[in-house]
Amino acid sequence: MSTLTILLSLTSIVSLLFIRLLYVLPGRWRPRPAKKPAGYKAHLMVMLGSGGHTAEMIMMLRSLDMGLYHIRTYVVSSGDSLSAAKAKAFEDSLPQTHENETPRYRITTLPRARHVGQSFLTTPLTALLSLLSALHVLLTSSPDLILANGPGTCVTLILAAYIPRFMGMGPRMVYVESFARVRGLSLSGRLVRPVVDRFLVQWEGLVGRYPGVEYRGVLVAGSTSNRGDAS
Repeated sequence: MSTLTILLSLTSIVSLLFIRLLYVLPGRWRPRPAKKPAGYKAHLMVMLGSGGHTAEMIMMLRSLDMGLYHIRTYVVSSGDSLSAAKAKAFEDSLPQTHENETPRYRITTLPRARHVGQSFLTTPLTALLSLLSALHVLLTSSPDLILANGPGTCVTLILAAYIPRFMGMGPRMVYVESFARVRGLSLSGRLVRPVVDRFLVQWEGLVGRYPGVEYRGVLVAGSTSNRGDAS
């Protein structure tokens, strides 16, 4: 095989991958997903980012109609037992449709992409492990929607969810920036903004600074005025 043939083949492959990448990148021109049939049991995956991120996420979940999501998966970082406990407490607080109903949720753990104080030399290895673990969780659970608000480990979860889109699969992804981010986006937010389907901020002043972000009011106040479907 001549060098020219090899170069042309590689160029064609790279071009096709680039075109596919442009197609799967979120954009306003893309049609909304088809409506699910009546009785469809939607699967919501929630990333609990520990500390204040988990507290904000639980407040947002309380403003959603959880009846829309028959199956729920909570993802926590390794060692974050507090977030797992908060997820269980939230589920226990939800009304049960039937007495002795089997729980429709599960809590799964992902390795942290980077530990506090970890050397940057070893970070790529732990980040890759976190990415592969996230991909395994996604392929075995098949969520319809991922809801995240940071920090670090959510980046690997969202990137892992983006990979199946090259094959025409994968869930919709919604990222909600923390209420604490008043003047700019977090590092996690800046990393995932180009690939998520919707990026919500809680301060209107951020809308003009970052293309594609949306302002839907304060989402962590538990106000009934913010009730709605995250998808």
